[in-house]
Amino acid sequence: MLDLDFFTKSDPFAKFYSVKGDQINLIHQTEIIKNNLNPNWMGWETTEEQAFKNSKKLYVEIMDYDKLGSQ
Repeated sequence: MLDLDFFTKSDPFAKFYSVKGDQINLIHQTEIIKNNLNPNWMGWETTEEQAFKNSKKLYVEIMDYDKLGSQ
């Protein structure tokens, strides 16, 4: 992961989307891991596991949390 924060390391989180035709639905958002360029997100919920299994196509965003509100 590329560090784009000037004074600290990135605060990454991920969003996972199910893609079915023209529909894109958020199925999971990880927790924010502060000051980490190599995050390890753990602890999937059972319902989220099922949503992943039912999805043939996934779209994933990896983002840096910005304390000022924009992501």
